[in-house]
Amino acid sequence: MKRFLVKVALGAFGAGLLLVGLPVARVVLAQPAQEAAFRLPADTQILFTGDSHIGCGIVEHPGVKVLWRSSSSPKFSLLRLRNIDRLGWPEGLRTVVTEVSTQTLYAEHADSLQGPAWETAFFWAWPLPEAWADWRVVVRFLGRLSHFPAVPEPSETPPDTETPITSRTEAEREDELRRAFASHFGRLTTPGEWARAEAELREELRALRAFCEAKGVRLVLFSGPQTSFYRTRMPPWAWERFVAFQAWLREEGFDYHDRREALEDVWFRDSHHPRPSGAKRFTERFLRELRAAH
Repeated sequence: MKRFLVKVALGAFGAGLLLVGLPVARVVLAQPAQEAAFRLPADTQILFTGDSHIGCGIVEHPGVKVLWRSSSSPKFSLLRLRNIDRLGWPEGLRTVVTEVSTQTLYAEHADSLQGPAWETAFFWAWPLPEAWADWRVVVRFLGRLSHFPAVPEPSETPPDTETPITSRTEAEREDELRRAFASHFGRLTTPGEWARAEAELREELRALRAFCEAKGVRLVLFSGPQTSFYRTRMPPWAWERFVAFQAWLREEGFDYHDRREALEDVWFRDSHHPRPSGAKRFTERFLRELRAAH
């Protein structure tokens, strides 16, 4: 009987070791590919980092690098910068740009939308002990240990061709706008939740700025282009909260640029993501502004 119990105990221990060990091994083995993505070219001068509005709105140029992931936040961008610093900060990198827009206050602080970003974060946080102080990284990491997660890409590429939103029927545009607003503004429903989200975002932005200042880097914040459909149909309460947040950004001395009206509707594939042609157009304009003001 004792021999049987010993075998059962050893079997259970082995199964547990396998359950935890294989995903951990996969994370460790994924590190070389992840680190290669964070070793920025030596000639990188401007880094754009953020969520899909960065990824779909900015086109890489010589000296310009883009790192993004859907649903990410300034906290997540700081995690990227720490990884870059750990691997060797490019001597020419002098400007970091990220977006703070209407949806940032709400969507990026909802757990259901942050999930994909923080499931990716545990790959990046593995070699960064300070990142583990964030409970979301720990929870997501523990929650994924029982699976075999795919190795995440640090950036994604928008499709080459997209149907302009202006060529869609009115019903199709209305449906897209309804889904966008439900995602961006339907998560936080009480004044207390809004206040907590805004307080968290303020602290994330201050931490991001402190890191950039320590590296001698200029931090630029901007609100990316949106269609006229999106801008004019936003819930009034959401617009009022965003205007107040813009005022706070300026009071705090952030280098902030409101570019929500920078593109006409024909340059968009949906209500708040430019088509590749629109991204190219906006990038060229915005880079000229950044370099002129430097």
